[in-house]
Amino acid sequence: MNLYICRRVKIKAMNLANLIKQGEGETLEFKQSFEKEAIISCVALASKNGGKVLIGVSDKGEVKGVTVGKETLKKWVNEIAQATEPMLSVDISTEKVQGHSVVVIDVPNTKVKPVSAFGRYYLRVANSNRQIPLHRVNEIYMGSVGISWDATPALKASMKDISMKKVKLYIARSIASKRRKFADPPLQTLQKLGYVVNNKPTWSAILLFGNDPTLYLPQAKVHCGRFKGSKIIDDNYIEGDLFDQIDKTMSVIQRSISVEYIITGKKAQRDEVWEYPLDAIREAVVNAICHRDYSDGNEITIKIDDESILIWNPGTLPYSMTMEVFRNPNHTSVPRNKNIARALYDVEAIEHYGSGVKRILDACKASGMPEPEFEEQTAGFNVVFRKAKQEVIATPTQPDTNHPGDFNKDGLNSRQIKVVEYVIKKGKITNREFQTMFEVSASTALRELALLVKKEIFVKKGKTGVSTSYQMRTILKR
Repeated sequence: MNLYICRRVKIKAMNLANLIKQGEGETLEFKQSFEKEAIISCVALASKNGGKVLIGVSDKGEVKGVTVGKETLKKWVNEIAQATEPMLSVDISTEKVQGHSVVVIDVPNTKVKPVSAFGRYYLRVANSNRQIPLHRVNEIYMGSVGISWDATPALKASMKDISMKKVKLYIARSIASKRRKFADPPLQTLQKLGYVVNNKPTWSAILLFGNDPTLYLPQAKVHCGRFKGSKIIDDNYIEGDLFDQIDKTMSVIQRSISVEYIITGKKAQRDEVWEYPLDAIREAVVNAICHRDYSDGNEITIKIDDESILIWNPGTLPYSMTMEVFRNPNHTSVPRNKNIARALYDVEAIEHYGSGVKRILDACKASGMPEPEFEEQTAGFNVVFRKAKQEVIATPTQPDTNHPGDFNKDGLNSRQIKVVEYVIKKGKITNREFQTMFEVSASTALRELALLVKKEIFVKKGKTGVSTSYQMRTILKR
């Protein structure tokens, strides 16, 4: 049977030349010749959002051209169709660019995904083709036909695995948030919302309301560690239902980062200034727990060190989502786990569908932090928060050595200047170190150090007592 389909796609040479200048990406691939890899590129694009494969262009964007005969295009279309499942039908044409012939293969955004080539499935991720692991093939297929994995019945589980106490708590929290109104008994509510199907709990029910979700999904946990260089100084496995995981994870993160307490005198309460904006961190944690691929055997991993917080969750972006769309703060929500997302929204763990990225960016900007790094990987998705670059306040002007008791233009005497120089060199000073350095009483040391805090040169760290130290206040670059 002749499978040749060649509908001429009109692309002006100038437009095609501009497209080539943009380089390879999620919807564009260059191939110098038509071989097996070109067909793999076609199915990878079709399994994501479609795109173009240009034959006769090197991977560096150099137009080399390709020689094609009368039957060449027909032959290539047939080869693509015969090597793919479901059979992939492409549009193909030839255009002149810089005096060379370039073949343009237009790959459709297929309705049923993923598409295989030579018996293997591929997906376009950034500017490369990735083979799809078997456990993701089913997820992508279900997503393409409108089925959410978490809405399918949990294998071997029964209603005995569900805590009705947790269900009632979810109902109460949803009503309190005014996002839902429930009038039915708990079990009927679960059935109406699709958390129970044919008297069998779904995977979402196990994860949200299960007595022990890890009994059926051992990977349904968060692994959170605090690092000092290459050394792990705190290690935590966080389990439980997803509502608990969010709160417990945030508790672990908060005890692993610093907070500064500021009392301005303008109000009775003290202000807490965290190293990282908690709203942004919480949003990233919620997104990881909500949108991860729970069929993947790995747990969510959070690594905290002196300079950054990395949050990694198993599973790349949903098949219909590109990084360009994801980075758009106003992108449409595409939840991988629809039932889980709905429950988290009902209890206000999620503010608005699709608003997570914008909330993260806004919170980082408001705190003076750089935008976090978002990266899609082969088996997961990274969000990395980094501290703002810092600069230490300049050392105060040296005093007149003939008049050591005089204050210089910064309002500091010679002793205070020496303390500042000591802290810049050593990183911190304690009250006892101050006493020893200048042979003064504890009250004098406390008064001098308090003055440097008042002048916003030092910040006080730690609880009152021997654990208290004084460090240089820093200015965040915005």
